[in-house]
Amino acid sequence: MGPCGEFRYPASPKSNGTWKFPGIGESQCYEKYTRASLGASAEAKGKKDWGRSGPHDSGQYKEFPEETGFFHRDGTWNREYEQFFLNGTPGSY
Repeated sequence: MGPCGEFRYPASPKSNGTWKFPGIGESQCYEKYTRASLGASAEAKGKKDWGRSGPHDSGQYKEFPEETGFFHRDGTWNREYEQFFLNGTPGSY
């Protein structure tokens, strides 16, 4: 997380003193405690399979949001599992 609580590193490195959008970066959601939390939330919702991993169409490190299945304007971010993944806790969406 960045100093303001945002996803900043490594998604927005500086080059030659000027900021340049490098792409969407990487989701940092595969650390063991984060995965355990996701798994517990999925199990509480009765969707145990949802706790195994993040979205598979969220793109690669240097892609722009509109180049992905997940982040583009009409992307999969708006489906039930993806909303669960983004919001984290059962019943919060």
